[in-house]
Amino acid sequence: MVLSASDLPAIYSLLTNSLSADESLRKPAETALSQLESRPGFCSCLMEVITAKDLAAHVDVRLMASVYFKNGVNRYWRNRRDSLNSTLYLTIEETHEPSTNSDAIPFTKEQLEHLYKLVQSPKLPFVQKGNKKVILADGSLSTIVGMGTIKIISLITLQDVLYNLTMGRMIGSAKEKDGLYYFDDGPGLSRQFQSTSVNSVSISKENDIMLWGISNEEKVHLRQKLLLHLREENYKIALMLAVLISKIARIDYPKEWPGLFSVLAQQLQSADILTSHRIFMVLFRTLKELSTKRLASDQRNFAEISSHFFDYSWRLWQSDVQTILHDFSALTQHTSSDGSEQHQDDLYLICERWLLCLKIIRQLIISGFPRDAKCMQEVRPVKEVSPVLLNAIQSFLTYSENE
Repeated sequence: MVLSASDLPAIYSLLTNSLSADESLRKPAETALSQLESRPGFCSCLMEVITAKDLAAHVDVRLMASVYFKNGVNRYWRNRRDSLNSTLYLTIEETHEPSTNSDAIPFTKEQLEHLYKLVQSPKLPFVQKGNKKVILADGSLSTIVGMGTIKIISLITLQDVLYNLTMGRMIGSAKEKDGLYYFDDGPGLSRQFQSTSVNSVSISKENDIMLWGISNEEKVHLRQKLLLHLREENYKIALMLAVLISKIARIDYPKEWPGLFSVLAQQLQSADILTSHRIFMVLFRTLKELSTKRLASDQRNFAEISSHFFDYSWRLWQSDVQTILHDFSALTQHTSSDGSEQHQDDLYLICERWLLCLKIIRQLIISGFPRDAKCMQEVRPVKEVSPVLLNAIQSFLTYSENE
């Protein structure tokens, strides 16, 4: 059921075949990967493929693994296998024969609210059951006053639903054990599963319910693994890692991932040029994601992030300006150290980091500080950044004219 390290060769082979021009290899591989993507451990296996040192040269396979990883985050990160409160995706087809080819139908917020209202106060004909009683989860007895059918949506109908007189709620066909509810055996349940196929929920021989997806333990492992591989030499892979971190941060920060920015800040203190460039790629993507959240609590979190990162980003940006201007001057005068390739590569990374810094500063000012149009007091970052930015642009224009 759960994928592990022993499945890595098979997953790598499927990823390789999914890139093949031969349709007879590509199509079965794509089908197999789509079936595996909801399996626990699949994203962890993909992470191993992305970060494996012996696969560094196989960029195409690593990129494909990162694409499936990103899709897994989009589809399954919010849906926790070990939480009964998560959104449940059912695959349902109205047929008398079980089928595996059907479309996933999510319960929307409106549908869940509709279901809750039906469960709270059903307005439908119930068959009177006399003085029969049912034992509730807490061990108490409650009189059954009726039995009926509830139609949630056009494709989903609950059969043989009991109406509870004491609680005023309906009781489904389930039993309680160790604080959890399990499907109960019975002819009503058997008839229901003969006419409805459910593919996204796996039910074991013991009738346990398990929601497919990514467990909390696997999420912790993936978050830690991502932050341990920030120094990625390949730019495309580094960009995908930054996108992955930003999408997970949008969901998990700050509740499930409170230490994200402190870890990034700590790594910046001892980072070389390449590592700092990759970290700023992560920061830019993550801050961009978080800045679009509109809840008041999320905006307060972003303002707190801005207060911590603005000064560091601003100082680094000014330092990079001086470094770039100095190296540009040396290049125009042909006095650089033999124009070494490593020196030029470092200068290129510094220029890119400078641009990322500038984008981050812009994002922090716009989304992390009060707007000067709505604030009686002056906004310090705006007053501080604007004249220095104009001077830097004028300095760079000098080298543009020389070209």
